Amino acid sequence: MQAGLLRDIITIEKAEDTVNPVNGEQIRTWVQVWKGRAKVDFSSGSQTVTNGETVNRITKKVTIRTKPAWSEKLSMLRMVIDGDAYRILAKDVRGRDMATIFTVELINE
Repeated sequence: MQAGLLRDIITIEKAEDTVNPVNGEQIRTWVQVWKGRAKVDFSSGSQTVTNGETVNRITKKVTIRTKPAWSEKLSMLRMVIDGDAYRILAKDVRGRDMATIFTVELINE
């Protein structure tokens, strides 16, 4: 990996579910697992209208220089890039390149 390519600051967060003791409501909070520099590349994007609501499908490729130490399932993690939350779809660890490549999709809320 070339020096100077990791220009973006990203955060990887883990979901923690708790139960409100008063009414039993499930509350999901996000706790930071990792924060660091990454290379973020736009992969694809589309816009569709579903049930009268506009849905943006934006996919990005995110490369970090380290091998992640966490062992949580990808479904319990999300990535925050420039204040936007992204769902992690796939993770590819490349030992020879000393890089981990994530494929992420924008979460429409």
